[in-house]
Amino acid sequence: MAPSSVDQTTQSQPALTTSEKIKGLYLKEVYENWFKCYGNPRQEELSHQTHLLTLTEQDMATIKSITKETGRTMMKSDAQHQKMEEYWTKTQELANESGFDGAEHVRGVYRLYQAAVNDHRHKSSSHFSSVRALRRTQKELDRYKQNIDEINEGRRQLKVFGKHYLGRDD
Repeated sequence: MAPSSVDQTTQSQPALTTSEKIKGLYLKEVYENWFKCYGNPRQEELSHQTHLLTLTEQDMATIKSITKETGRTMMKSDAQHQKMEEYWTKTQELANESGFDGAEHVRGVYRLYQAAVNDHRHKSSSHFSSVRALRRTQKELDRYKQNIDEINEGRRQLKVFGKHYLGRDD
């Protein structure tokens, strides 16, 4: 009769589920930490990154138009520089043909040329700095997207952990 009483006691105890086994083991602390953050890990950071991403995406039309305008300005700048080079060459040729003092003439024309170049640089420097600012904004946008992807991946891994080890299907 002893064997039948043993069978009754083992049959009367329900089998432990996976989550109950884990709760009873050394992973209890892991379970508690997971349970505290389940569903909303890094929520504040995620909302901040999403907000920044939205703001940056709203500015993309402006960024694209400014980039196009800067490209046109740079093309004009190159054309202007080419014209200045041609002017310099023609002036030198005419001065040599006319017999002007070469050294004095070169200094005067060079001063005029430098003044024109500096004026042009001043006008295009604002466009250059705006392009640098736009590039910086684009890098920030990429960083925001990467942070959001990392947060979502962390959440996905937590859900897999909960489903696999704890038997949760939330």
